[in-house]
Amino acid sequence: MCLVEMEKSVKPIASCAITATEGMNIKTNTLKVEKARKSVMELLLANHPLDCPVCDQGGECDLQDQSMFYGLDLSRFTENKRSVKEKH
Repeated sequence: MCLVEMEKSVKPIASCAITATEGMNIKTNTLKVEKARKSVMELLLANHPLDCPVCDQGGECDLQDQSMFYGLDLSRFTENKRSVKEKH
């Protein structure tokens, strides 16, 4: 995830959406950034079934890798997940 903390910015910003300029003070590993990244990951997983063992992508999934890295294998969102019967 490309969230970083920029000096004088109230909230983390997406580094992949801005151009770095001379004198910018960027921090990539702060508590604020870590919390923001975890929140984004939790929202990404809110509608994801997390059935990795039976998924066609099991073991080859960027989302699975990221969720494991951030330790988010369970969600606080307990509502039913949306399911997709056919992708196309």
